[in-house]
Amino acid sequence: MSFTIIGLRFLLLVLSIFFLIWIANKKSVDTINPLFCIVPVCTFLLCYLFTHVEIGLGIGFGLFAIFSILRFRTQSISLITIIFLFASITISILDCLFPENENVVLIIVQFILMLIFSVAIYLNTKRQKSFETSFDLTIEITNDFKTIDLQQLIANKINKNEFYFSIVSINYISKIVVVRVKC
Repeated sequence: MSFTIIGLRFLLLVLSIFFLIWIANKKSVDTINPLFCIVPVCTFLLCYLFTHVEIGLGIGFGLFAIFSILRFRTQSISLITIIFLFASITISILDCLFPENENVVLIIVQFILMLIFSVAIYLNTKRQKSFETSFDLTIEITNDFKTIDLQQLIANKINKNEFYFSIVSINYISKIVVVRVKC
């Protein structure tokens, strides 16, 4: 492949990845760290290297082992991040290894992948909004817990009138009530 083709495909990769991050961070509750852009760029460069240098199968197994160890030794990541990583790695491999004379097909395939990703993010966001939001709230109590209007205290703290709550714990020593609020 010529330098111009590689440059244009790399530009296509960068634009696609930024689009995926923009869509995911705009619509999703979980945000994707922009540092994850490095993964598809590295994959693109590795694929380019592997197509131009004779490397044995052992290198591939070694890279797989390194990524496996990193996955189990780091903090867990959200489902949307894993899907983003898979989609971005797929796009980077396609950009590097797709036949040189089929650039139009490459753009169409990449557009379809980004469209499916966007629709999936939209549907996931719509589904998440339909669920109830729940959180724990800590309320300090006065001397006589029985006379406190707990519902009114919660309404004042969250600035909403329609909600459900349940008492999680009561600590009489530190005078704290923890309630789970659903609204």
